This record gives sequence, C-alpha cells and structure tokens, in this order.
Amino acid sequence: MALFSAKVDYRIENPKTTKIDGEVNGSYFSGRIEMTYLNETKDLKKYTISIGENSSNICLHDFNIKIDKNPFIIKIMEKEEARKIFKNKIRDNEQAVFGEGSDSYTTIEIPNVLPNQVLTISAEFEIPVSFPSKNTIGVIFPLTCPSDYGDPTILKCSDFHFSSKFS
Repeated sequence: MALFSAKVDYRIENPKTTKIDGEVNGSYFSGRIEMTYLNETKDLKKYTISIGENSSNICLHDFNIKIDKNPFIIKIMEKEEARKIFKNKIRDNEQAVFGEGSDSYTTIEIPNVLPNQVLTISAEFEIPVSFPSKNTIGVIFPLTCPSDYGDPTILKCSDFHFSSKFS
C-alpha cells in the first residue's frame, strides 16, 4: 500500500507531521490522515505528490491540499485545458496545482512553495480490519510511501499521532 508521498527534485520528502485519526466500525477502520511538509530552505520548492502507487486494500478519497491555511480548489477538467491554465498561472508567479492520473494512481505538481510555507495534504480513508482472536482487532495501517525504486519507502516522521475510537 501507499499513503501518498511528496517528492522534491525526485527525492522522497519526509513529512514534518503525520496525524491519523479514525474509528473501527464493524469490519472497517475509517478516518482521516493528514501530513504536513515544511519548506525549510531559502528557495522555492516544487513538490510532486504521488497518490495510490502500490496501493492495496485502502481507499483514499476526499483529498484536501493547502499551503499554510489557504486551500486549493481541486477540479477535474480536460488535461490540455488544465495544463494551459496551470502554465499561465505559474508564468504569472501564482500558486497553482496540476495533477493527472488514472482510476488508481495520480500525481499532482505543486510549484512555487515559498520558504517557511507549510504544505498540508489530507484525505479520508477506509481500510479493512481483522479479528485474529476474541476481543482483539487487528488494524494494519501502512506506514510506507510510494517510491520510484520498486519497494515502498518507510515513512520517517518525528511528530506522528495515531488515534482510534471503537464502536
């Protein structure tokens, strides 16, 4: 499985914070995952977000992308029209997002992230749980990110929060 990953210059960028909040309800664990990335350099950064690569049995949906507290509006449009709008916005030094993909995989480009700006990516999710024994619920939440090198990369994050409610 893959959560989603951020790359800068073709390198996996580890998140500054990761929060997973959910609830076990019946045979599913559902909730929200949020990852933040901080541009700690003195230069503009271009992030490439990968979603769904190497995915297995997790369903990610209702994505939100923000820079600082400013949300991006995500629209589905014809690729060439979207690319033209994106290029015009970037040429004018405005913030813009461009993504393309299929039913199971998407990449999103987010250029012009200023120094000290925080990029936040969040999504709702559902994942099945197991019941290995009486009064035991198994939640296997993947802590890997998509990688261009075959095997997924293990998530590295010093500010990680995981919480769950049980119905």
